[in-house]
Amino acid sequence: MTDLLELVYEYRRLLSRRDALGGELNNAGERRLLGLERLFGAEPDDRKRFTRRRHARCDIRLPATINIKGRVEPVDVVDLGGGGLRIEPAPVLAAGQRAQLRIVSPDTGRMYVFTVEAKWEDRSATRSTMGLPFVGAPRQIMLAA
Repeated sequence: MTDLLELVYEYRRLLSRRDALGGELNNAGERRLLGLERLFGAEPDDRKRFTRRRHARCDIRLPATINIKGRVEPVDVVDLGGGGLRIEPAPVLAAGQRAQLRIVSPDTGRMYVFTVEAKWEDRSATRSTMGLPFVGAPRQIMLAA
């Protein structure tokens, strides 16, 4: 899953860079962004109906932390894609509220920091889950060995 984290990070960085540059990247950046957009393309839907999700997601299970106004909570990332992710358990976070999600790669020692925004939640007696799209540019931090 570490490779998936790196690809999502790269995709979000390129999108942010393109936005900051007024919609243009150099040729290599544009080609890479196009390839990543194809990789993270819309989920297949055999019924050809409208879906609210723009990007496909991959089922994973990675430990992470979410920082909500200084309150840090452990969560698991249970699916991840180019546009966002889903976590369990759902933290107390109002729709539209932003937070920082940190995921440390066990393979590379890199920490990925994504700004996310609460979009939806599903709470039941047995589980709680929340969908969070990415907002802005992510950061990547190499942790000391």
